[in-house]
Amino acid sequence: PAPRFSATPTRVRTGPAQPGADTADVARDWDVPALAPPSKPS
Repeated sequence: PAPRFSATPTRVRTGPAQPGADTADVARDWDVPALAPPSKPS
């Protein structure tokens, strides 16, 4: 049977992520410190 999309909501709830927005999370998860942004001095 073919899927029916007539009941599928068509609104987009959020916009696309900004380029590089998740770089720090990915660098941490993959343990790649070279991708992580520099630490802010405290």
